[in-house]
Amino acid sequence: MKSMDGNTDNFWKKCSTCKKPIAFGQKYYICSVSTCQGLRTGYSFCSVTCFESHLPGARHRDAGAIEKKAPTQAEAQAMAASEAGGGVSPERRRIIPAQSSSSSGIASTLASSIPHDILIVASKLKDYIRARSEMNTSA
Repeated sequence: MKSMDGNTDNFWKKCSTCKKPIAFGQKYYICSVSTCQGLRTGYSFCSVTCFESHLPGARHRDAGAIEKKAPTQAEAQAMAASEAGGGVSPERRRIIPAQSSSSSGIASTLASSIPHDILIVASKLKDYIRARSEMNTSA
């Protein structure tokens, strides 16, 4: 991994709490809460103690430390190269073909005849929210 000054470091990442280096191939911990695992936050902890010091500030209801293993130096370089190249592999790319003129004329005629109003039944929506997230809703 390259540091800010351009030098190559001998570690993968720094601990989010104590800032100690996490070496390539070393075990580390992440928070089980999805918001702590995002690209923007990406919290990584060198020990369970560092993870536990993260909890009071994060105010999670129910969180746990998930043990992971840091990538090797070669794997980290490969990931950095794929991110620099756009990060989209050719086999995962989605190509949408252009519509032909005959099918686009039919589609525009159909689209103009379809009403654009959306009907939402409030009681059904409230039941759905209650079932999905166990949260209450008000008027």
